Amino acid sequence: SQLPKNALAYVKRIEELVGCRVQIISTGPRREETIQVEPVFT
Repeated sequence: SQLPKNALAYVKRIEELVGCRVQIISTGPRREETIQVEPVFT
């Protein structure tokens, strides 16, 4: 994973609370600052 351990745990908790998987995480305003957790556009 490209995320630190604590950030990954945070994302997993959000998934549990909202009942759906996180697929894209943005770490800033630019396109290069986007992490695809799961392939969305294949």
